[in-house]
Amino acid sequence: MRTKLLLLSLAFTVLAVALLTRRQQRIELSNQIARFHHEIDRARQETWDLQTRIAQASESRRLIRSLREQGLDLEPLTAPDPRSPVNDLEQNPLKKVFLENVGQNGNPQIP
Repeated sequence: MRTKLLLLSLAFTVLAVALLTRRQQRIELSNQIARFHHEIDRARQETWDLQTRIAQASESRRLIRSLREQGLDLEPLTAPDPRSPVNDLEQNPLKKVFLENVGQNGNPQIP
């Protein structure tokens, strides 16, 4: 009888250790996933910041004029969303240049 109780106690102890190990692995994995998400968000923010700085530093009118002089007929990758608050002229000076050269409906205007 004592042997059975001892074996049963040992089996439960092993089972408890195994469950605690699995729980700890799950917690560590969740922590690693959260860190990766933070790194992705940070990289995405840095990319957006770089794109914004490039857009602000580039002289859009001069670039468009130069492209026209070279005879390159380029289209924008995406048309701006007119519902977006970023498309306000005060917040996005490139929208005015875009609309002057592409048009309200996103189709290029032929000068």
